[in-house]
Amino acid sequence: MDWGIAGTGKIAHKFLDTIEKMEGERIVAVGSRRKESAEAFISPRPGITAHESYSDLFRDQRVEAVYIAVPNTLHYALIKEALEKGKHVLSEKPMTLSPEEMSELYRLAEERGVMLMEGYWVWFLPMAEKLRKIKERIGRIEKITLTYGFVSEGERRRRKLSPSLGGGAIYDIGIYNLGIPEMLGLTEPEVIESKVRRNELGSDEYSFTVLRYKEGAVVETTNAIGEDIPRVCTIQGEKGAINIPDFQNLTSFTLETGSTHEEFSSPFLINGFEYEIESFSEEAKKGRTHSSLFTPGHSINISTIIDNIVSYWRSEGL
Repeated sequence: MDWGIAGTGKIAHKFLDTIEKMEGERIVAVGSRRKESAEAFISPRPGITAHESYSDLFRDQRVEAVYIAVPNTLHYALIKEALEKGKHVLSEKPMTLSPEEMSELYRLAEERGVMLMEGYWVWFLPMAEKLRKIKERIGRIEKITLTYGFVSEGERRRRKLSPSLGGGAIYDIGIYNLGIPEMLGLTEPEVIESKVRRNELGSDEYSFTVLRYKEGAVVETTNAIGEDIPRVCTIQGEKGAINIPDFQNLTSFTLETGSTHEEFSSPFLINGFEYEIESFSEEAKKGRTHSSLFTPGHSINISTIIDNIVSYWRSEGL
């Protein structure tokens, strides 16, 4: 697959580095709002075109698929433009800031006959597949606890938290926490309780939320930007528990059932991004308009939960 990258930030560099180590994938162009940024991004790589606008990137006939790696508030408009130009699109999360916009874009992709997927890369990891299979061994899930926080400073902190850029901890990393219950097949959560701490910019830098799912499981989730909190997940079932020491970089977990203790692990081949890229390319080449693994339904469900949590904060005056 011949790729174009919209954006020149840290995550775009990670995507570029991943593609360069994969067979059958290559970057042919990059677009930015300033050509100088695009040129600096690809230096010293010959053969990659630097475009001075995202529109120019989408018009590039060599580009088959586009990776959207720009601030959150720009996702919807750029994804829509790329789809209308006939490009397959893999978007950084969150794909949009509302489930309604997300649904609209998935419909557009289907109409145009091109592939659209939100980049929740953890879903495609080998250990995520193992987790989905082994969860039956702990019986009905009763409770899941997830925590995730990191420190961000300077310009990176401003980008992560600025409301004008769609910032805030829940939008930036909420998908990692909320993606685990979705991955395990839990459905239709209700917000039971949620607390939020806002920063001087007005966005959420810390939140703690309790959700109750239709199946009866209670999920406690913590997200923070500004505090180092381990990315730990505990899944408690009727017959045992699964402990994940790092659920974002999901390379291992342990299973406890009675007196039995089992460890499972599978390291990345590159950095973890390779699995979602490979899956995306395979499905796009088959003419599909969405992923059969991380479906539009999964993506919209997680977006809806985030939207419901934010709405809860508003209703409570938080």
